[in-house]
Amino acid sequence: MRTRKKRSFIYCWDGDDFGYLPEKASEQELVDKVFSPLVGTSVDTVFFLLGCGHFAEYQSELLKPLGEGQDYHFNNIFTYKRYANVKHLLDQQQDPAEILIRAARERNLDAFFSFRLNDIHDHWAANSDFMPTFKKENPHWLNPKEWFPDFHGRNEMTTALNYSDKDVRDFRFNILKEVMVNHDFDGIELDFMRSPFYFHWDKGLTSTYIMTDFVRSVRELLDELGNARGKTIELAVRVCTTVIGSKMAGFDVEDWARKGLVDIVIAGTGGMNIDTLAFKEILQGTGVSFFPCLYGEYERTASSDEVMRGIAEVLLSEEPDGIYAFNTYPDERSRIELMKQIGSLETLKGFDKTYIVDMDYDYILTKEEWRYQPHLPATLGETVHEGLVIPIRAGEKLDAYSQVQAHLKIWIKDWSAEDKMVFRFNGREMEAPVIKAVAGEYGQCWLTWELNKREIHLKNDVYIQLLERNIHLKRYVPSVVQRINIEVRFG
Repeated sequence: MRTRKKRSFIYCWDGDDFGYLPEKASEQELVDKVFSPLVGTSVDTVFFLLGCGHFAEYQSELLKPLGEGQDYHFNNIFTYKRYANVKHLLDQQQDPAEILIRAARERNLDAFFSFRLNDIHDHWAANSDFMPTFKKENPHWLNPKEWFPDFHGRNEMTTALNYSDKDVRDFRFNILKEVMVNHDFDGIELDFMRSPFYFHWDKGLTSTYIMTDFVRSVRELLDELGNARGKTIELAVRVCTTVIGSKMAGFDVEDWARKGLVDIVIAGTGGMNIDTLAFKEILQGTGVSFFPCLYGEYERTASSDEVMRGIAEVLLSEEPDGIYAFNTYPDERSRIELMKQIGSLETLKGFDKTYIVDMDYDYILTKEEWRYQPHLPATLGETVHEGLVIPIRAGEKLDAYSQVQAHLKIWIKDWSAEDKMVFRFNGREMEAPVIKAVAGEYGQCWLTWELNKREIHLKNDVYIQLLERNIHLKRYVPSVVQRINIEVRFG
């Protein structure tokens, strides 16, 4: 019987610190860079990404180090320093994986190996230096690009591995086996969200058995190693924001949990509309814990601390087992204090927050991640009887605070004062808004209203009805709801 540890705050470290260190950094410099930002936080588990699943930032016979692949060239100083620092440590017989595991244990932190099963950062020209040798040597392993038209009709994702091919699955499994045999990690994260192009876009549902077979093989490996070492080695999986979306992409999370294959389920990669209640329902009685993913870059750009606090509070309000921080990048310049705040509802109390409606990406990792939840932008059409209703979640009740200001802010792209519109918040019709400029957006406006703190709930509805579009704009310039925010400021 496996013993699962209780966790509350998982931090995913993605290896970028190798690139931000000085060239040929020492072991101590690496340790300080990784762990200093976690002092004073409630982080209890660190997931270490050592090479994106493409190259090895540890001693390996199966994967080459970054910088030593076929026809390789560096695109920038960042990837060069990432390579130089890993090579420097390995040349001194210091395995970065061992350094990080040892340092984590010294700080009473558990260390997992995070493995991206299908990272496609190598697709973009700016990241072509992440292209691994095994993809160049085995082009038949890659999915045909026409398999993945995105919401915009583009076929651009050309470097995803085809998991229908058993050779692909065997190769990826052997990488995991090598890592876990050679290093005493406390667990593995199978990161399916980097990126979920595993099967033809409409064949995920009929391919779930393939992924279940793969997950079972990893589970058996961890049990075998755990028995030999006298410990439980846990298996975490990161999947789509919804249960049904995950299954449509090929990940039958309920089946994995019921069969005892996994210990931790993490949902999300960049979307904040995570269906925590549905995940908790399918995991009930299995002993499997659930963590929503707090992403570091909402709204297409790096999010403010206020936005990050607001989203963390919303995610934690549905009482998951804890929170998982991804792409948060705490360092001496930013987010040090934020990391101390976002670990629990208690530590978030009384801090300024911005609650937002989920935003679309410039590219979409998978249709399944977005199909079942509302998100912006949304185009408005003229209607007579009904308007658009967009839900927006908020956090703690504000009655206990005497000094608090709250505002509803709506950015309607290319809004005109001649548009005839109706706005309601939780059923209350709003008066004329105060107009404020959208920073960095020429000619764009926030429509702003002050809110009573008592009318803000955990779940809110914003109603927008376009009765009549400006006659000079309606034919060529649509009215688009770009963003909806609730800002809460204390003091």
